[in-house]
Formats: sequence, structure tokens, C-alpha cells
Amino acid sequence: MKPPYSKRQQSAKGVKTRAWAALFAGASSIFILLSLLVLVVPKSLNPFIPLHPQDDMGPMTKWKLQSLAADPVACRQFLKLAGVTFTEVPDRSDQKFCHVRNALRMTRGGPPLYPKSPMMACPVAAGLIVWHRYGLDPAARALMGSPISRIDHLGTYNCRRQYGRATGRVSEHASANAIDIASFRLIDGTRISVLKDWDSASVEPKGAAAFLRAAQSSACGIFKVILGPQANAAHRDHFHFDFGPMSSCR
Repeated sequence: MKPPYSKRQQSAKGVKTRAWAALFAGASSIFILLSLLVLVVPKSLNPFIPLHPQDDMGPMTKWKLQSLAADPVACRQFLKLAGVTFTEVPDRSDQKFCHVRNALRMTRGGPPLYPKSPMMACPVAAGLIVWHRYGLDPAARALMGSPISRIDHLGTYNCRRQYGRATGRVSEHASANAIDIASFRLIDGTRISVLKDWDSASVEPKGAAAFLRAAQSSACGIFKVILGPQANAAHRDHFHFDFGPMSSCR
């Protein structure tokens, strides 16, 4: 027959029991809170719900798009849900510092890029889809009275360092993780150029200048780095968008 527990042993056992009970209660509370978060918080604000092409833009949009960089399968699923068809691009490396991984070309259903189907990292493609649908096209309709028919770009992949320097930080273009946008065409035939229509001298931009600012502003809620005419002279004729490690909207 086992001897009865001493008071010290009984006390220690009671403390352990209470500790486990507190831990269980805490875990249950966290589970309940997370469940309520999923049910109550709008999708655009909920960090636990993957991004869907039909979701409105919100504070979590940029973060969710960034997370697609670490999950190529989820990124491609996003494109499929958006009705976009694409072809895979083989991985490549050039000049020992340019490495393209998990890139693709949108072939149908994506933004009206010209030239068509440039090679790009999947998150850039996803970002362009969101930008076109929820930022760019609504701005064109509201400020120019016509939807977008074409987005003229200057390219995505370019094996080089930033600003073409011989040394220094490697450009996001070197991994097809960026795109440069030069101008836009509207259904009514109007062409809007970053170089010609930005109008840096205007205090209260109107018309095409106001549209360009709205286009850039909406991109700032999607991409990591957004550079335009206000950034520096190198970007006087285009917008630069990328999903690199830096963060800037200028």
C-alpha cells in the first residue's frame, strides 16, 4: 500500500494542476478570439484569410501579396482564381548575380500590358492584377471618364545593378521582381504619359496629372517599392514597382 501524499506533495500537485488549467484556459481564449476574428473581421482586414481576387483593397493587401513570394503554389492559385492563364518560365541565372526563380508569363485574362506577356515573378503578376482592378481602372473611369485599354511598360527582367552601376545593390529587375510603367491608353483613344503628363509644377493637378497621381497612390497600397517622377530624375518618365526587401513610396 502506497503511503499517503505529504502536504508538500499535495500542494505541489495542486500548483501543477492549476498551472495546466490556466494554460488550457488561455489556449481556449486564444482559440475563441481567433475564431471570432475569422468570423467577424472583414476579409480585407483579416491576416489569416488568404488574398482572393475579389477582395477589396485594405491595410492587409500589401502584406498578403508579399506572403505570396514565399508560396509559389498559393500565388499561382491566386492567378487562377483571377481567371488568368499563364505559362511557367524556366529558372535562369546570368552574370552570377541575376537569378530568376518561379517566374511566369501571363498569357490571357491579366492586365492589358504592352508588350504582352513579359516574364515576371508571380507576386508582381498578382500585384498588377489587384492594381489594375481596384486602383488603376477605377481611377481612370473616375478621373478620365474612360477605362484602361493598355498599360505600356518598359520591361521587367534586366540583368543589372541599380541605376546600371558597375557595383552596389542588385536591381529587383535582375530577378524579374519589378516592372516599369511608362504610359496608359484609354478606351476612348487617349494616351497618358508619365513623362509628358505628370506636371510636377502643378499645386493641384487635374485631368491626366491627377489620374497619374491616383494611379501611383493606389500602387503604394500594393507594391513594396513605388518610384515615380518625384523620386528622382531616373524615374521622370515611368513608375517603378517591385516586391523587394525595401519599402518606399515616392
